[in-house]
Amino acid sequence: MMTPIPPIEIAKAVTDLLIAVACVIAIIPLSRICRTATREEKLWLQEFVYLALASVLGYFAHNSALDGTLHRLLWAVLYAVMFELDRIFALLILPLFDKSLPGQKSSRILVVTEIVLYLLTAGIRLATGFNTIGIFALFGVIVFVQIIRDAVKHKDKIPSFLVRDTVLILALLGAALLCQIFTGDTFYVLSLPCNGVVIAHILLALSVIPLYSLAKASILTLEK
Repeated sequence: MMTPIPPIEIAKAVTDLLIAVACVIAIIPLSRICRTATREEKLWLQEFVYLALASVLGYFAHNSALDGTLHRLLWAVLYAVMFELDRIFALLILPLFDKSLPGQKSSRILVVTEIVLYLLTAGIRLATGFNTIGIFALFGVIVFVQIIRDAVKHKDKIPSFLVRDTVLILALLGAALLCQIFTGDTFYVLSLPCNGVVIAHILLALSVIPLYSLAKASILTLEK
């Protein structure tokens, strides 16, 4: 059954496209830097490709008139990409403290945690249609706690660019998450509908800038 698409959902879809465009703009110069095609370089490119993919899926999820199971399935696929984004981010940041990180045990724990929380997130979404962004946010918190824990442990090895860019990324992602959770009522900016989710998407698009800076500096550091 087709249902009308509310204007606010169209606004969310458009801001999702902004994130995808920002990712494509970042991928083009980044692919030129990745000369040796090491595992780290491939992972950085994969991170931006996945973020662009998640944004495109988000565009269709918000801009879709689909109702019921198909729409919920689309969200389940979107969550799968988002969970993988967080895991890859940890695999990219941790080696900047110590190239032996993450260890096999912590990698396995991260994968198991990702699978369990994703199944819970997708299962609830498919069964009830309920917005399960909070469970995904929990996985993000787990990832960043691990990053902060290892950063403290190897604080003498932390590159200066890592602190600067990571703080910016975390600040933007944290603000986006708060906007996403506390959506609030719809208001209008220059006659365009807006709410917390739309603002969250704009903040996510802005986070691509420090993410690109971090990727570029990381690749150049690892190639030395």
